[in-house]
Amino acid sequence: MLLNRKQAASRLGICTDTLLTLAGKGDIIGFKLGGQWRFDERDINSFIDSQRQQAVHRAAVRKTKKLKRPKVERGIIPVWLPGMKVKDIGN
Repeated sequence: MLLNRKQAASRLGICTDTLLTLAGKGDIIGFKLGGQWRFDERDINSFIDSQRQQAVHRAAVRKTKKLKRPKVERGIIPVWLPGMKVKDIGN
């Protein structure tokens, strides 16, 4: 189903100017038909899915960055041996 720019913008929750900017950059596929912008509903849904996947990826990256690393004193490099636990370092 083809959507006009107002319908597509409404589906995405953005204003029509933002939609046209995204279309101009090639982020969203759109075309002019009889001088009016048209957007395929499948392309809009694909864009929503890709944005969702990027958000999930960014959240996973943020989560891994929050992992605590062992505290390293200046000039001391921790060495892990098989079976060694983090609490064994420095003893």
